[in-house]
Amino acid sequence: MIRWYWTQCGGLLLEEFLVVPRAPGQGRRLLDGLIVLGEPTCIAPVGTHFDIAGREVISIQAKNRLLGMYLMGQALFSRALVRSLGVKSVVSVALCAATDKV
Repeated sequence: MIRWYWTQCGGLLLEEFLVVPRAPGQGRRLLDGLIVLGEPTCIAPVGTHFDIAGREVISIQAKNRLLGMYLMGQALFSRALVRSLGVKSVVSVALCAATDKV
């Protein structure tokens, strides 16, 4: 799903992007994907460090099941974590395999 979405917008795709490193008393936080707009359309090797300060990005969280509060929360808080890295703008996207009536 992430790669399909990325083909729709282009840019540099960073899969499993580390947004918060592990530290004493703190777990690491990964985004399922981060797209850096304005870069050549390609997929970076997992673990690639890329300075996103001042850049326009799309933060992606994905689950291969119904949309739920867990995924919505991940998307909401991921946006805040990415903003703290000094980006110019961030759009947060939640991708899921299905939705429900609500």
